[in-house]
Amino acid sequence: GVGILVRVQMGNDEVSPLLRKPPPPEGRPAILLPSRRILMPGATRTLHLYDQNLLCALEKALETDATLALVSYDVESRVFVPGPGTLASIIHVEHATRMNFRNETSASKMVTITGLSPFRVNSITQFEPYVVADLKELKPEDTPAPSESQCESIRSLCSEVASLRLDLDLGILEAAADGTPDDTEANLPGVSSSAPGSRVMLALTAAQHVEPECRAAALVLSGEELGEYVSSELLKARSKLAAMKALSGLG
Repeated sequence: GVGILVRVQMGNDEVSPLLRKPPPPEGRPAILLPSRRILMPGATRTLHLYDQNLLCALEKALETDATLALVSYDVESRVFVPGPGTLASIIHVEHATRMNFRNETSASKMVTITGLSPFRVNSITQFEPYVVADLKELKPEDTPAPSESQCESIRSLCSEVASLRLDLDLGILEAAADGTPDDTEANLPGVSSSAPGSRVMLALTAAQHVEPECRAAALVLSGEELGEYVSSELLKARSKLAAMKALSGLG
């Protein structure tokens, strides 16, 4: 047979490179989400995690600061390219079970998270046994804010869109792939004119109410460009929902 001689010299802690553990990957434990299912900062949602790599990412996050990086990606693209994402705080974890198509059960977790701040992905530094993303956090308090008048318009439009969704019995998202109903909540925060970060958070949270495929784009915008984008997309959502309400005979 073939053997490898490894020399360990305890006197000066010299150890063969073959025994050294590789350094941990740089970044945060991450979950990859289709861009239409991204959670915006300020919004809250419960995720049902059952794939082993997702449960592993959850475990690693809970070992540190209880935050997960939610990385968006385009499901239509033939090549995986990470999009912008949201850093989310884990606020509650429950043990659960999942049944597959063979009626076999396995352990899973119901995890409630709240979006904290947007980020850009520098790189994905690991895919297995769980995803790790090296990212640049875009903290709302360090980001140019929409104007106060834009925020007033966003709040009004968001209220109208939420009311139309309620009338039509439509959630913010359709049920997940495993049939778990969506429980996303995106209640707008109060706004302080002296705290631009609160205006950024209002616009980003309101973006949870626009059409699903348009949400992630707001994560990398700032200032009046962010305010204009969210207002414009809320107007489109309001028009679409109003048309649906008229066609349903509820108007």
